[in-house]
Amino acid sequence: MTKTVHVIDDDEGLLDSVSLVLADAGFAVETHRSAAGFLADAQRSSAGCIVTDLCMPGMGGFELLAHLAASGRHAPVIIMTAHADVRVAVEAKMLGAIDVLEKPFGGEALISAVRGALARDTADRSAEESPCANLSLRESLSLGEVDVLARLASGLTNRAIAAEMGVSDRVIELHRARLMKKAGARNLPNLVWIVLNGEASRLR
Repeated sequence: MTKTVHVIDDDEGLLDSVSLVLADAGFAVETHRSAAGFLADAQRSSAGCIVTDLCMPGMGGFELLAHLAASGRHAPVIIMTAHADVRVAVEAKMLGAIDVLEKPFGGEALISAVRGALARDTADRSAEESPCANLSLRESLSLGEVDVLARLASGLTNRAIAAEMGVSDRVIELHRARLMKKAGARNLPNLVWIVLNGEASRLR
């Protein structure tokens, strides 16, 4: 299966330079001037990874991450940004990005990040296809989801959890939606019951 690196940026000059570096390194590359344009084209080559700018007109990098998660698409995402402070790094990680590249970055840093992303894509697809991938619900949760679940179970609101964890409300909303979907829960009390009951079953 051919893996494609999808590069998304509204800056044509940066788009060209990034795609040239990756093409010279032997990667198959497709460029997109907007996240919406990528989403319209991405069905053609879903395997691979995404390298996207954080701040773009319309849908930015964080919004793209949220959209991909909500739609059940799990391509590894690398965020490019000129302002890679701690909050950006934390929020990117919580939303599912696997790396953040601060502009200006060198060709080696870019290539290394893309290689890591493609390796993650291969590992994720192998895990999905494995007949032994029957982890318990608790084991299927990311560290971020575990943290959010613990705080939800203690009665904190989305806003209070966001403030406590130092991220935006939308990160918590996304994690809550993922938790509900993974558990097949009807509501928050049902989610907590399902997770706790699953853990109790493992102790019997």
